[in-house]
Amino acid sequence: MFLKLKYLIIFAVIINESLQQVPSSKCENEKSIKYNSYSTFYDRSRRYRCTFEHLKSFDDFKIEKSKLTFSTTGITSITFLNSSLSEFPEKIFNLFTNLKQIDASRLVLSEISATAFINLKLMDLIDLSNNNLKTLKARTFSEMQIKHLDLSMNLLETIDDTTFSNAHIEKINLSFNKLKSLKFANSFRYFYIMELNDNLIESFNEYEFRDEGVGTPKLSFYSTAETDQRIFLQNNKIKKFECSTNTIFNSVTLIGNSELNEISLNQCNIQNVDVSNCGTIEKISFSDNLSGFTAKSVKINNIEMSDTTSLKTLSLSNSSISPNLLEYFLKMDNLTFLDLSYINIGPLNISTFSKLKELQFLYLKGTNISNIQFGTFSHQHAVKILDISDNHLGYFDFNMIFSMTRLTSLDISGNDLSSVENFESAHFTFALLQTIDISNNKWACGYLLRLIKIFRIFKVVLVRSNLEENRTNIHGIGCVHVEGDDVVIEPLTPDNNNLTEFRQKINEVVDEVSKDSDFKLNIKTRMKQLEEKFYYDSRVEISTASLQSESSQSIKVQNSTLLEVALIIVCIWLIVFMTMKMFAFIKTNFLGRPRQMRAMSEHTLSMTTDDY
Repeated sequence: MFLKLKYLIIFAVIINESLQQVPSSKCENEKSIKYNSYSTFYDRSRRYRCTFEHLKSFDDFKIEKSKLTFSTTGITSITFLNSSLSEFPEKIFNLFTNLKQIDASRLVLSEISATAFINLKLMDLIDLSNNNLKTLKARTFSEMQIKHLDLSMNLLETIDDTTFSNAHIEKINLSFNKLKSLKFANSFRYFYIMELNDNLIESFNEYEFRDEGVGTPKLSFYSTAETDQRIFLQNNKIKKFECSTNTIFNSVTLIGNSELNEISLNQCNIQNVDVSNCGTIEKISFSDNLSGFTAKSVKINNIEMSDTTSLKTLSLSNSSISPNLLEYFLKMDNLTFLDLSYINIGPLNISTFSKLKELQFLYLKGTNISNIQFGTFSHQHAVKILDISDNHLGYFDFNMIFSMTRLTSLDISGNDLSSVENFESAHFTFALLQTIDISNNKWACGYLLRLIKIFRIFKVVLVRSNLEENRTNIHGIGCVHVEGDDVVIEPLTPDNNNLTEFRQKINEVVDEVSKDSDFKLNIKTRMKQLEEKFYYDSRVEISTASLQSESSQSIKVQNSTLLEVALIIVCIWLIVFMTMKMFAFIKTNFLGRPRQMRAMSEHTLSMTTDDY
């Protein structure tokens, strides 16, 4: 009995759902005020976005003007949801003359009439992705102006040569189809981004993208349009890439074309090329216009380039490069970006980077560097980011990169470091330093704590590392606790500091002052406050409140150093010296009025201290 009841409930739910899946529509104005389909409250002056659900054919999509209380010209967006439409008939959108967006993704479209979009000349979006389209008919998108046309995730094998005749398209996505030829691309008038990833394209040569087909973009149509025209050809079957002098796009991406073995760019105007993950490339011919070249995880046997002055960006991480080719790259004196990560460079010498004076970004991660000499980076004055992580340095001195005064980010992680030299004065040299990564080294916890305190004083952000559970660490950076290191781990105090010499000088100066016990006690108290603020708060805060007046002044010296403390001591010494001279003058000239003169002396002392 219970089993029968269960099946009856399931059957009732299925019937109820099937009854609810009837064709329906819902519209909302641009202020997201929702209405039912044939409400009498529609405002003719507004623009509406309409959603049609559960359509099985376009018979359900027919709109009779006599039943509408608003004009179809007010509809700017149409979305099809949970529908099974197999085709777009002729002139299906003729009534919607102000339509800007069509979302027809995830239907079962297998055919689009050549005149389906005939009256839609100015579109923001046409999304036809995730359908069953195998071909596009002649002039389907002819003369149209579209910001974004998405035809990805279909079964496209052929596209008529006139499908995009004189079309103005900012971005077109044809990825994840079965296209083998690009002849259709010659019919474009303008485009900015063309995505052709994951197709079956076998060649790219001078017959596609000729100048008489594709022209220079007009910025008057797209107010936010980019001037850099790019084409993406990842994961195709291209064996040889070549282009002519008429090729107009600026950037090409060929990532993942494992059969690619030759690239010829010497006759075209392409500025940026990415051939990462393309296996072995036997020959590359660069053009004089090339400004950026990326070849990650590839093997390059030969490169021909007559002029290297235009090349600004070079990224070769994890690639197989011969020593001669690497030496050739290191002579490109106009480079601003260089990534040689995971290439076996080995020991560096003084002249390794001597030609690269314009570098701003230098990545040498995992390059088996075992040493850095003083002078290795003496020519890199413009470097902003330096990554020398995952090497075998064992020793690092901040003075080795003394010339990099514009440095904002430094990564020395993973270098078996147990100490670094001259980090206390790094703030003066690298005033722009914002982040530093010192993780995955061999720090003793006490020493690491000292490093972290110094960097916090300089307001430098330390990068945390991903540590295994229960690993000893400070601030998320792994370290090893060493017995007897407790004296370093303890907070610094005036009793264990390294300012003993300065304290002695202070006491000597104070002893020379008047024997007035109150004045002497006041000076010592203020010096005590100075030391406590320096060690406990990592800054110096000197209070010079007047001894007799109500006014007070506070001087806060942020990021104090030993040099700053020395300067303060000199100033105090000068004040004390002037005070002593004043006492002598008073005793000599006003001996007959001791009480009044004493008051005047104290008042003068107060004014002098306040001025300081």
